[in-house]
Amino acid sequence: MTAIPLPENITGVADFTQYINTASQGWFWTGMLMTFTLISFLWLATFGFRRAATTALFASTIIAIPLRLLSVIDDKVLFTYAILTGIMIVVLYFSDET
Repeated sequence: MTAIPLPENITGVADFTQYINTASQGWFWTGMLMTFTLISFLWLATFGFRRAATTALFASTIIAIPLRLLSVIDDKVLFTYAILTGIMIVVLYFSDET
């Protein structure tokens, strides 16, 4: 088990995000990103499944980039979102959904 850093050492937003992520053993920001994806998908569901999934994944991929730059999510998470976004763009392009 890794040692949780002391909250007194937090001096900025980047330190705060890394503190939260360390305290949750690396799952906080991944969970927040997944929650954002689900809420975005449900909010956009009136536009059809494929459009909603593509838009929610694309927005989540854009949000995942700065989270990865802050080192609060793994490369696997960013690459998974990017690959799923690419797959959904291809599916949407070749679908009959208007």
